[in-house]
Amino acid sequence: MIKGLILISVKEPPVFHSEEEENVSNEKDLSARSSRALPKWSTMANYFPEKEDEPKEETLNEILIRYFSSNENPTLNIRLYPYKYYILPVQDDLTKILIFVLDNKESLVIAQIFAEETAENLQMQIKGNSDLKVILEEIFFYRNNITQKLESEQLLQEDIGKSANKLIDSGKFDKAQDLIKLAKVIPEKMVSTYLKSKQAAKEHNYRQTRKLLNDCIGLAQKIKDEGIQCYLAKKIDVYTQIPQYEKDVRVLISSISKELTKNITLPSYQRQVYKLDKALDLMDKLEEDVLIEKTMELSNMLILAGKLVFDLKSLDRKIKTIILELKEQK
Repeated sequence: MIKGLILISVKEPPVFHSEEEENVSNEKDLSARSSRALPKWSTMANYFPEKEDEPKEETLNEILIRYFSSNENPTLNIRLYPYKYYILPVQDDLTKILIFVLDNKESLVIAQIFAEETAENLQMQIKGNSDLKVILEEIFFYRNNITQKLESEQLLQEDIGKSANKLIDSGKFDKAQDLIKLAKVIPEKMVSTYLKSKQAAKEHNYRQTRKLLNDCIGLAQKIKDEGIQCYLAKKIDVYTQIPQYEKDVRVLISSISKELTKNITLPSYQRQVYKLDKALDLMDKLEEDVLIEKTMELSNMLILAGKLVFDLKSLDRKIKTIILELKEQK
């Protein structure tokens, strides 16, 4: 499930350059070109039902560094113990971003549904000086309710009942009656079919998984639950792309392996972390828990190694600068 949300305001997002640019000689401020530059940021609002789930400032710093260092895609999935984080830009200039804090085993799809609508709504609320914590709370419960309904007949039945009551309040008695009838049969069918789809996915029977999820969408259409429809449609897309995801994982791991073993000089550990972030994103979709655990262990080691290499390179530049100054004074 979603553990919480954080709305971040970023001032002066860092500008990143290629490795060739970073290695240009006589650079006045090489530290500003670092791929581990931290933007100036502040928290606009957050919502966490459980205070212990809220990430520490150092964790948010690492998330923002990795997000702005790996700017191939506007969104990014990052794993940092004990949770994973999904970053959704609220504005195109990346000065406002929404961070979803997710349980490690939660599908990223839950954070991706109605993404554009969520960003547009937050933009409007920011301009209108709304209570942003209330808005984040609404996002939190709406999304978690989708996944909970798919596995609980009682919750789904109660939700359909609420929709029927709204129709009654609007005077639409015939439509309300039809919905009440559906409340007696849809929840059992929906939950049963969805759980079968999860089992089919575990058995790598993705064709059957997609079929069952399509059946669930048909049921969701009858009760006009757009949230469930969007969620399941995105999951179908994920299972359709499984062969390509598997291929991409192999290519990324091969690239990382080649980079880290090709010579005895210090490799660019940090650059491999960004590739691992993408590999973990794909492994999430493949639900490869064992591989994810090992890859996270490698990622944490690479982060530590990257920090040490950065410090070493910084010292090396200072040494060379002093040597050059000494030579000029001779």
